[in-house]
Amino acid sequence: MINSLFQELKRRNVFKVGVAYLVLAWLVIQVTSLAVPALNLPDWVNTLVFFFGLIGFPFALFFAWAFEITPDGIKMESQVDRTESITHVTNRKLDFVIIGLLFIALIYFVWESRFSDNGNAVEAESSVSQSVTVDDSVAVVNSLDKSIAVLPFVNLSSDPEQDYFSDGISEELLNVLAQFRNLRVAARTSSFQFKDDNRDVSEIAKLLKVNHILEGSVRKSGTKLRITAQLIEAENGYHLWSQTYDRELKDIFAIQDEISAAIGHALQAEMKLQVPDNNGNLGAPKVVEAANTAAYEAYLHGRHLINQRGNKAITEAVRYLEKAIRLDSNYAPAHAQLAIAIAMLSSDSASYGDLTLTEVNQRASPHIDKAMALNPMLAEAWGAKTLLALTNHNEKLVLEYAAKALAINPVYIDVLNWQSASQQSLRLYKESEVTLQHLLEIDPLSIIGQFNYAMSKASSEPEKAEAIAKQLLKQYPWAGYRMLDMIEFFKGELAKSLHWILKAYAEDPLDSHSNQAVVFTLSMVGLGAEARRISDDSLPFAAYLSQNYDDAIKLFVNAIEQDPQNNLLQYFYISSLYFSRQWEGLKEKMDQFQALLGADKLLSVYTYTLEMATQYAYILQQTNHQDEADHLISLIDIDLAKKQQLSSYRSTHSFYKDKAFRAWLDNDKAKTLRLLRQSFALGNRRFTDFHDPMLDSLKQDPEYRPQYLALLSELDAALAAEKIKVLELICHNNPIADSWQALPETCAN
Repeated sequence: MINSLFQELKRRNVFKVGVAYLVLAWLVIQVTSLAVPALNLPDWVNTLVFFFGLIGFPFALFFAWAFEITPDGIKMESQVDRTESITHVTNRKLDFVIIGLLFIALIYFVWESRFSDNGNAVEAESSVSQSVTVDDSVAVVNSLDKSIAVLPFVNLSSDPEQDYFSDGISEELLNVLAQFRNLRVAARTSSFQFKDDNRDVSEIAKLLKVNHILEGSVRKSGTKLRITAQLIEAENGYHLWSQTYDRELKDIFAIQDEISAAIGHALQAEMKLQVPDNNGNLGAPKVVEAANTAAYEAYLHGRHLINQRGNKAITEAVRYLEKAIRLDSNYAPAHAQLAIAIAMLSSDSASYGDLTLTEVNQRASPHIDKAMALNPMLAEAWGAKTLLALTNHNEKLVLEYAAKALAINPVYIDVLNWQSASQQSLRLYKESEVTLQHLLEIDPLSIIGQFNYAMSKASSEPEKAEAIAKQLLKQYPWAGYRMLDMIEFFKGELAKSLHWILKAYAEDPLDSHSNQAVVFTLSMVGLGAEARRISDDSLPFAAYLSQNYDDAIKLFVNAIEQDPQNNLLQYFYISSLYFSRQWEGLKEKMDQFQALLGADKLLSVYTYTLEMATQYAYILQQTNHQDEADHLISLIDIDLAKKQQLSSYRSTHSFYKDKAFRAWLDNDKAKTLRLLRQSFALGNRRFTDFHDPMLDSLKQDPEYRPQYLALLSELDAALAAEKIKVLELICHNNPIADSWQALPETCAN
C-alpha cells in the first residue's frame, strides 16, 4: 500500500513539484530580504512573503496531486486517461526547471558570500575598503608549532616598585620576537594576565594557544643586573634553552639582543625566522637602544603607565617620557610613546584628558616627526601616526598608517583597535567586526578588545556582554563597570546604569569617558544641577541634555573658541541651534560643518546614530534643496541597509530611531510613529529623540496627534520613574559615598 502510494506520488510529479517550489520560494525570500531595506519598504513585507511562501507549499503539493498538465490544458487527474497521460514529459521539464533554479541559487550564494558586502557601497567607500588589505606578513599564523608567549619576567629585586622594569624587559623581548615574520607571538595583554600566576606552563600555553613559553626573572640592584631566561616546549616541559646573564645595567640592550637571538637559534630547527631591518633588508631583530640606561628606564616607566590607561596614569606617563627625551633626545621609542600619550589626553570623547585638538597636534606632531626621522621602521612611530590621525578624524590615513605598523608588529593590539574604530567611522561595519575578532584571536584577554566586542553585543546579546563585563572586572574594574553601565543603559534602566557609572567614576574621576556618562544620565532624569558639578567641561553638555538650549549655545560657543578643531563641540553647538528652532542661518552652518568633516562624514560623527544626517536632510528639504537632500538620503539608505545585515546594529534602539526619521523624510507619519515606539520599547529614553523639531507638526495633525502624545506621555512617565530610582540611589544607596555625594538640596526634595 505504502509502496504503491509512493509510486503514484512519483508518477504525478508531486516530489519534484515540492522541490521546485521550495527552491523558488527560497530565492524569492532572499531577493525580498535585499529589496526591502534597499527600497525602504516596511519590515512586515519580509514576514508577509515568508508567510505566503510557507502556506503555499501544501497547496502546491495538492495541485500536483489533483491536477495534470495535458496538451488540452490543465485537467483534473481523475479525468485524464492513463494511456494519454504525459506526466513523463512534465517530469523531464521539471528536471530542467529544478536545475535552472538551483543554478540561479548557486549564483546568488556565490554573490552573497563574496560580493554582497561591497554591492551597496558608494565608490568612495570601495576605495577605502581596498586600503584595508594588509600585507600577507601581517596575517596571524595559526599553526601552534610556530607560536610563543612571553610571560612577564619575575621581579626579584627588593623593591616591588621595580615591577615596571621587569615588565618592560618582557615587553621588549615580546616586541622583538613579534618581528619574526613566521612566528606567532601571543600579545602582551593576554600573556601578562599570568603575572604571579602559579599555573603549570602547559596549562598557560593551552590557554594562550601557543606551544612555546619564554619565562624568566630580573634582579636589579644598583647598577648590577641579573637576568635569567628559559625557553620551554609547553607540551612536554622540555627546556630548549636557558641562560643566566650577570651584567652591568649599561649592557641591558646587549642582553636583550642575546636572548632574542638565542631563542631564534633554539627555534631554528623548527622554522626559519626572518625580519626586516631599518633599511627593509632581512636580518636579525634588534632592540632599539637608548644612549643611556636612565633614559631607557624612564621610557619603560612611561610605557608601563600608558598600558594602564586612565587620565592619572597617562598624565604621569607624559612626565616620564619627557624625562627620557631629556636624557636622550635621539631615543625614537620615547618620542613615539610620548606622542601616543599626548594624543590619549585629548578632550575627544574617546580619550582620557582635556587637551584641545590644537594642543594635541602642536605637542605630538614634532615627536612623531622625530621618531620617524630616527627610525622609519619603528612600529611605535607608525602607531603614533595612526592614533594622531584617528584623533583628527582622518580615518583613511588611520588605515594607511595602521597597515604599516602591523606589517612591522602584527600583535600591535592598540593599532588593531584604532583600525577597527576607523573602519566603523567609515561605515565599513563588517570589516570593523572582522578586525575586532582578529584582535581577540591574537589577544583574547585584551581589555579594549573585550570592551569593544562586548559593546557590540550589549543590545543584541546582553548575556554575552555581561559575561565579558564580569571578566573585565577582574582585569580592569573601570572597564567592567563601564560595560555593565552600557548594558543597563541600552535597556533603559537609567538608575542601574548610573550605579555602575558612579563606580567607574570613583576609579578615575578625571577620565572623560565616565565623566560624560555621569553627566548624560543625570541630565536625562532632570538632575542638571548635579550633572554640572562633574567637571567644567561638562557644563555645555549638561545644559544641552537638560534642554536649556540657549545656555548650551553660549557655552558651546565659548568652548569652540578655546578648541576650534573639536568636532564634538561643533556637533552639539549645531544640534543646540536645531533643537532651539533657530532656523535662520542653520543650513549654512550645517553646510560648513559638513565641509569641515568632508563629503558624507555627517553619517559618522557618531557611528551609532544618523541623527544629524537625517536632520540635515530635513533642513535641505525645507529650504528647497531637494537634489542635495536626495543625495544625502541615498547615503543614509546605504548605511541603514548595511546595519540591517548585522545583528549588533539592527537590534539597537538607535537603529529604529534612525529608521523612524528616515521614514519621516518620506512623509510616512504612520511608519515614523511605529518605529519610534519600537525604539522606546527597546529602551530608548533620550528626550531629544522623541521631541525632534521635525516632529512638531504631529502635534497639530488630528490623525496622529493622539498616538504621538501618548508616546510622549509614556516617555515622561518612564523618565519620572527612573528619576525616583536615581534619587534613591544617590541619596540613600550611594555606591561611592567616599568619592562623591549629591547636593543636600537634591536629596531634600
